Amino acid sequence: MALPRLIPSHSSSSPLSHQPSISPNAVSPYLLNPNFKPFSNSSSLFQSRRFHRLSSLRCFASSFPEKRHPYPPQSDESVQLPLFPLPLVLFPGAVLPLQIFEFRYRIMMHTLLHTDLRFGVIYSDPVGGTSDFGCVGEIFKHERLVDDRFFLICKGQERFHVTNIVRKKPYLVAEVNWLEDRPSSDEDLEGIADEVESCMKDVIRLSNRLNGKPVKEAQDLRRNLFPTPFSFFVGSTFEGAPKEQQALLELEDTAARLRREKGTLRNTLNYLSAASAVKDAVNDNDVHNIIMSYLVHNCFKETVESFIACTGMKQPSDYLEDMEKRKRIYQFALEGNALKAIELTEQLATNLLEKNMDLHFDLLSLHFVELVCSRKCTEALEFAQMKLTPFGKEQKYVEKLEDFMALLAYEEPEKSPMFHLLSLEYRQHVAESLNRAILAHGNHPTYTAMERLIQQTTVVRQCLNQEHAKS
Repeated sequence: MALPRLIPSHSSSSPLSHQPSISPNAVSPYLLNPNFKPFSNSSSLFQSRRFHRLSSLRCFASSFPEKRHPYPPQSDESVQLPLFPLPLVLFPGAVLPLQIFEFRYRIMMHTLLHTDLRFGVIYSDPVGGTSDFGCVGEIFKHERLVDDRFFLICKGQERFHVTNIVRKKPYLVAEVNWLEDRPSSDEDLEGIADEVESCMKDVIRLSNRLNGKPVKEAQDLRRNLFPTPFSFFVGSTFEGAPKEQQALLELEDTAARLRREKGTLRNTLNYLSAASAVKDAVNDNDVHNIIMSYLVHNCFKETVESFIACTGMKQPSDYLEDMEKRKRIYQFALEGNALKAIELTEQLATNLLEKNMDLHFDLLSLHFVELVCSRKCTEALEFAQMKLTPFGKEQKYVEKLEDFMALLAYEEPEKSPMFHLLSLEYRQHVAESLNRAILAHGNHPTYTAMERLIQQTTVVRQCLNQEHAKS
């Protein structure tokens, strides 16, 4: 059984030499991570259900002494517990491998190994601070290394709430009360748990499909677990979304926890469905065409030639020649050499600028700006009277002309309110508009297939967000 890992765990500073993982089989909700790209990195969606030991260790299971705490705490008991802040959330029943090398936690390990082998794991991050709720980690196996580091295998036990900090040095010790779910009402917990399991199976199925793996029916995920421990198991698979995991850990209602997990899984399923639809709609030839259109549009001639050689695609020779000409025009416009860009445009796309007055005005304005920036104000004024004044007959150009003329009033135009007209971004805008216009003049698409695909994906994503907000 393999669960998809939709969000990679973020790296955080901690006393661990590696990013610990509660479960190698992690289902992580996209909505909980705004930086996640739902249709990329599909190759990392799966991790096999196995435990990865650190490469620095050379030990076997038989070398681990196994111990168990003989007397679990009572629900009404208040005890002192050493705490280990980590950038993760531990759930009851989840396995947590740790390598301990920081001095204060090595001291804590020496103490624990001679007492009850139990410590509290609490979620901590640099922005939100340290939580007051956590889960007991019980050491089941340990290995003390030659340099006094420790390799541990722990298992989540009871949840707790920190009520008082006893001391902070050499490590954190707090007084805690145990946390248990309240008795459930008449809700059908078994039914809700079955629905959550069904959602998890759907997520696994779609993830297998996206990753090119055989689509097999997921086995029994509940493994005869009652609803409460099953809800903890589901929460432990949301790796990469620790804040959501922490919220699930703190809930004292099994039904509420399961319902929240169900919503997260359904939301994940929506995105996987969209990703699957995109994958079905795009084959290898489509991918080649998407890449080619992007390269041609942006005039990457050398890359286009290499891509054609690798894929066997065919492109007319005159298309490559036109691309080289467009590249020169684009570069001249980007550098502010508008007159040269105009000259080459008239050679490549006859009458284009006569028909597209807006574009012609923008190019002439670029030359005016370059004269102003070069402190050639007299020449700039003469150029404006000769080339730009005729545009003043149309109202839509009047305001733009006023902005450009205002640059003459400043000794340092870059400090004027119209400084954006001098920026690289403005020249890029004009150069891109010119490139699109030349493509349209030659009856070629003005937008790449990649741009259209991104736009469509964005619309789908926004619709799914709106549906999620309604639910």
